[in-house]
This record gives sequence, C-alpha cells and structure tokens, in this order.
Amino acid sequence: MRTAYILIQRDEIRDPLAAALRAVPGVITDDDVMGPYDAIVLAKHDPLERPVADVVEDIQRLPGVTRALVASVVSSVISLVEPADHLTRATA
Repeated sequence: MRTAYILIQRDEIRDPLAAALRAVPGVITDDDVMGPYDAIVLAKHDPLERPVADVVEDIQRLPGVTRALVASVVSSVISLVEPADHLTRATA
C-alpha cells in the first residue's frame, strides 16, 4: 500500500466537502482548508489493485470539483507522540 496527498480545488465555495470525500474508497483523512486549495485528502492506494488515479477520478466526479493534484508520499516522519525507544534499540 502507498499513500498520497490529494489537493482539491472547487469552482466555488459551497458546503464543506469533507463528508463527500469520506465516502470515496481509499480516503483515510480529509480536511476542508482555506487557501489555494479547498480540501486536502490523505489517500491509501494499491498501485496494482486501485491506483491513485482511480481515487482522483472518484474525487473529480464530486459536484464542483475542478482539479485534484496528487502529491505521492515518498517518506514519512516518525510520529512525535510515539515512544522513541524503538530508535535506541535500532542503534544499540
């Protein structure tokens, strides 16, 4: 499985998009935001079974969505809320 952020633009500000985005298969989290994009999604996808292009296609079918830009995750930071003891074990 891989993850990607999808940045979404709409033709006009309407009701929040988050509820509709949650119904799209593959969407893990979503937020309505202000700025150049109107919503940001974190999606999980399998390149062979359900490529990110399929997730984007479903998002672009939502009313008012004009653009969905994909930013694939290539690395992720370790959560600051997790215990760091696994780091000391790896270096010991």
